[in-house]
Amino acid sequence: MDNLHFSSLSVRQESADFEKSRQWDTLLDLTYAAWRVCDMAINNEFLKTRIKQNAADILSLYASSQSRRSQTQQLCDQVNAQIALLSLAQRVSNAKEINFVILKNEYKKFNLVLSYDMAVSREDEKRIEPSIEKKASPVYEKEQNEAKEQSVPRQTVAVKK
Repeated sequence: MDNLHFSSLSVRQESADFEKSRQWDTLLDLTYAAWRVCDMAINNEFLKTRIKQNAADILSLYASSQSRRSQTQQLCDQVNAQIALLSLAQRVSNAKEINFVILKNEYKKFNLVLSYDMAVSREDEKRIEPSIEKKASPVYEKEQNEAKEQSVPRQTVAVKK
C-alpha cells in the first residue's frame, strides 16, 4: 500500500467557458426577467408556458452554440420567435406594456450581438486558406484577383498537380 500514489488531476478552465462571459450573465438575467414578467403579467397559461420554455431553450442553445458556430443562426431564429411571442403577450395582456417593450428590446440587443459574432466568425472563415479543389476553380481565381486589387495581403501555397 505504501507504493500507491495518486497523480493530481489538473482541471484547466477553458478560456471559452460560456459561464464566464458577460453575454451569458446578460442572457441569464434576461431569461429570469422573462419568467418573472410571464408569471406576473400573462393570464393565458399556454402563452405563459410557451414564452418561458422558449426563454429556457434560448439559454440552453446559447450554451451549446459557443462550441458550434453553426447553431448561432438557429439561436437568432429562436430569439426572433421569442420577440414575436412577447409581442403577442403584450397585445393580449392587461399588464403594462413597458414590461414587454423592455424584454423585446433586450432580446433585440442580444440578437444584434449574435449577428455581430456571426459576422466576425464568417470573416475568420474567409481568412482560412481555401481547399485545393477551390483553388483550381475559375471562381477562386476571380476572388484572388479581386483581393489583389483591394491590396489585401493573402498568403498562397503552391499546389502541384
